Amino acid sequence: MILEISNVKIGDSLKFPNLTKFVLQVPCLPHSSAAVGGLFSQLNLIKTQFRNKLKTKTMEGLLYTKSFMENKTCYDFILNKNVTKKNSCLF
Repeated sequence: MILEISNVKIGDSLKFPNLTKFVLQVPCLPHSSAAVGGLFSQLNLIKTQFRNKLKTKTMEGLLYTKSFMENKTCYDFILNKNVTKKNSCLF
């Protein structure tokens, strides 16, 4: 049915071009905001009342480092040389 509607024309132009684009892009939308909520939760843990002047690059670096560390301590973590080369502005 979508394909039929997307092919309806008035003269040389499509009758519903915006509707067709919208309907075809809807499946791309996430069905949940859990991933974004988790990210904001992590940001709130990092940026506290006492650390409220952190720059965006610093926040990005802290989140990036935290995702690499997972459940490891700083003593167990082995830093990959490729990571430091790719992200030299963060280290």
